[in-house]
Amino acid sequence: MYRSTLERLVASFQDQGWRTDIDDHPRAILGHARAWIEDLQARTNAAGRPYAPASIHQYVRSARALFNWLFEEEYTDFHYLARLELPRLGEKVPRALADDQLNELLRQPEFYPDTYTGVRNLCLALLFLDIWARLREIATLPAANVRVADGWILVHGKGDRERALRFGRVTQEHLLRYIDRWRPAPQRGQDQFFLTEEGRDLSANAVQCLFARIRIRTGIPISAHRLRHTGATAGARQKMPLDEIRKKLGSTTTKATVGYIHLAEQLPSADDQPSGLDYLKHHPAQGEAPGGRQTGWTRPLNCEDGHRVQAPDQEG
Repeated sequence: MYRSTLERLVASFQDQGWRTDIDDHPRAILGHARAWIEDLQARTNAAGRPYAPASIHQYVRSARALFNWLFEEEYTDFHYLARLELPRLGEKVPRALADDQLNELLRQPEFYPDTYTGVRNLCLALLFLDIWARLREIATLPAANVRVADGWILVHGKGDRERALRFGRVTQEHLLRYIDRWRPAPQRGQDQFFLTEEGRDLSANAVQCLFARIRIRTGIPISAHRLRHTGATAGARQKMPLDEIRKKLGSTTTKATVGYIHLAEQLPSADDQPSGLDYLKHHPAQGEAPGGRQTGWTRPLNCEDGHRVQAPDQEG
């Protein structure tokens, strides 16, 4: 992040005709940085869309942190960007899956319980929904940090912070089935809980490939982040205290979690609309897809890092 931010900042300074021999005054550099922000707000990204306010906000935070480090380490005489204002961010309500979307999602062939990948993928989805951890915290979870029998796992979050997270009975039952009947023996040097069929560590990129395939085929806006939001929103609907939501999400302040409370207040109660996880007790029997159709999992999808995620031979 620092490197890409610095490259954008330097390129902007050069476009503005910045010269180190006459423009090294703190006010001049601060003025160039403000012009850089205005330029970002007017530009489009590689996809042809305007930069998201959150992206610009992150660039500015990174630039300020970098210049603070330069000052603290005495590479510069001033913290040139100390007075650089962070762009204002509007308050956004977290986006969660609706119950009918969650029910439809769990009926997809990627989660059929008659194959290794189906069982593994279902366990991944349940953990995102149940413990609200981030993509890499779950996808690359060390096997030594999982206590299935006791109902909790230990994850390493941002800033190398550890937190112990409990999961419910439904998730526990599926994790036990994954361990007892399906999880392959890991290859030498592979120590993660979730593995490929060949026994290699699963990558976060492979999980992203999995969700992207479902998203493209079904239109369900699934991602690890969306499942995390869905679980946290369910917790808010069950009147979980705000500070407990914050701790479980791994956030350092309650500001990022207030949106879940606002969203929960707008939604029907859990009594009126039961959780989508209730669907799991009606999940297709092992070896059979909905409607009695046998499932087939033969065609692999090769992801960027070489890991394979199995795709169904019949989609739709």
